[in-house]
Amino acid sequence: MENIEVITRITFLFFIYLIMAIFVERLLEVLVSVFGYIELKWNLHTFWNRRARVLQQRFDRLYGFQGGDAPKTEKVLNWVLWKVVTERPYVGGKEIIPAALIRLSYLRVGSRILAFILSLAFTIALEVKLGIDLVLLVESMLTGTGGVVYKVLGNISDYPILRVIITAAAISIGTEPLHSLISQIEKLAASKTAATGGTKS
Repeated sequence: MENIEVITRITFLFFIYLIMAIFVERLLEVLVSVFGYIELKWNLHTFWNRRARVLQQRFDRLYGFQGGDAPKTEKVLNWVLWKVVTERPYVGGKEIIPAALIRLSYLRVGSRILAFILSLAFTIALEVKLGIDLVLLVESMLTGTGGVVYKVLGNISDYPILRVIITAAAISIGTEPLHSLISQIEKLAASKTAATGGTKS
């Protein structure tokens, strides 16, 4: 088979994964919009306000936080546990936990989980129906290049469940990282093709 035919086929298969990643992203945007409508319809803002008050009380009770005078250990705990939901005060003031940031944090975590579930379903369907596996595809492109990445993929390819999970994770992180990954892999494959020269049968 001509090398150009192999590269064309592989590019087409990668295109399928990019389409799935785009579909997952757009579907999540629609679902988030629907959730926003439900929030307005059912006045769910009261839930976030209550959640903010509960977390603020728990925060004050556990750490006794007193702004800039807090011990360094409490500041570390605050950075680890509350960085995404805590708003910085003026010097000497007391930190607060706004409901809007709590909502944003929940949406981020929820959308990531939902994206992975959707990607997992698409990955399983794609592998069952068409027998296409992203990890095996990448491994086939890197065959002969050596290196740590190829060795790791060679070990992973023996575990189908792990391959499916990795593929679903790659799709769920979005189109930009996946596109960058595909571009780098295609460059490696092109350099390998140039190094071997000619065609393969």
